[in-house]
Amino acid sequence: MALASVANDCGQGAQGAEHAQRALAYLENDSAGPAGNQLRGEICRVLAQAFLLQERWTEAAAWADRAAALFKTTGFTAGQVRLLAQEYQFFIYHPQQDLRQALRAFQASREMWVQAGNRHEALLALINTAIIYRITGEHEKAERASTEALREADALGFARGRAFALFARAQVQRDKGEYELALETHHDVIFLARQLDLAQLEAGAQHSLSGLYRRQGNLDAARLHADAALRLADETGVRYFGGQARMNMGLVNWVAGSLARARTYFQEARAIFARWRADYELARVHFYLAGVMLQQRQGSPRPAEAGAEDEELAALVAEGLRLVRANDYRFFFRRERDYVLPVLRWAARQGLQRGYLETVLAVVERAHRERAAGRREQAVTAYREAAALYRGDFLEEYPYDDWLVPERERLREVWLQAQQDLAALLERAGDYHGAAAVLREAVRREPYREELHRRLIQCLLRGGYRAEAVEQYRRCCAMLREEFGVEPAAATRKLLAET
Repeated sequence: MALASVANDCGQGAQGAEHAQRALAYLENDSAGPAGNQLRGEICRVLAQAFLLQERWTEAAAWADRAAALFKTTGFTAGQVRLLAQEYQFFIYHPQQDLRQALRAFQASREMWVQAGNRHEALLALINTAIIYRITGEHEKAERASTEALREADALGFARGRAFALFARAQVQRDKGEYELALETHHDVIFLARQLDLAQLEAGAQHSLSGLYRRQGNLDAARLHADAALRLADETGVRYFGGQARMNMGLVNWVAGSLARARTYFQEARAIFARWRADYELARVHFYLAGVMLQQRQGSPRPAEAGAEDEELAALVAEGLRLVRANDYRFFFRRERDYVLPVLRWAARQGLQRGYLETVLAVVERAHRERAAGRREQAVTAYREAAALYRGDFLEEYPYDDWLVPERERLREVWLQAQQDLAALLERAGDYHGAAAVLREAVRREPYREELHRRLIQCLLRGGYRAEAVEQYRRCCAMLREEFGVEPAAATRKLLAET
């Protein structure tokens, strides 16, 4: 069992599985019961991780499920079994980069281990929360967690825990721009990883150190550590780490101007992350690959196959945006602005999301034509279709930037006018309830426009919903006072006075 855990820690999944299966076979003749089943559960958990390291997903999931079932017989409460299963199955779903689910699992498992008095497991869970906080850009939380983890590792004399806690701290220091401290801490991590034979940890530290030197402009050192990270990642046989190392090599070569090599590394990384279903890494590498392809074009004649390359670029950015939107990875844009901004600007010029933009506009135009021709039902259907198509601001995944404002404003104004036109058609048909629902959605999206509040109040009054109209008027007044320090306009005040 101990040999299996050590092999897994070193990234040697096949050896880990072999040792764990021997341990499990040794127990087969022992009686069942809580003590025996708890040990069997631990061995099954180790087997799950060993098969994950070999990218044998089905077997990994099966062993994790078997571990949870065995723990259930040991006297743990249902909640504890669930938390154990969550922590162990983190190794199954982490490749998909469900960071918030992972964070909740580690926070909950840490609480459980603290209550159970297992300080070593609680420490490892704390280290993982620090790592996730760093990825999501919550550096203060990451720093607090890593500092607490270091204190606990020292108190326990737990060298492996100290090595991983130092790595979490080193990455936080790097991201905060504390480069001298980060350099020192990274080298401490590499020293400890070599002493403890933690090849995966050393690969991660070499990878992170390469990124640090790249940010400082020391490309020779960045390439040296990137090479070391790639060699170690390939030696461990864990392709996920190999994908990270290749992505880093791509970044180093990109900054150094070796664009063809950078593109090759990014393509290799993308293939690996696609196999792992690692959404966060896939989102990153899609934008990196698009950025390199764009830079390769600069200063070169437009090739005959540019149309096909435009399609490839557009597909890369569209898929990157889909992954960002699906997983709420918007923090990536803040962290990687220098790499991402040129790509998004190109995409906006070329009509990225133009399909979305133009589709909404075309449906609104069709609705206008139907209304002008007196075909009320067809107009209502088209307006509702436009409302359903509208997903929010143009490139809403990207933070505010001046170059996006005109397109965002254009789409927003068209949608708002379409909502008001739809409400007017519904009112004429006597459907005041439906019209009010449409206007409420407009107010929800644009809460600071008094004219929309006024239009909603007017609709409610016409429909006989005076109490709701009064409540909406109060909300409008409160918004205007809190946000702008003013009272409603005369036209708004008159609505209730007249009734």
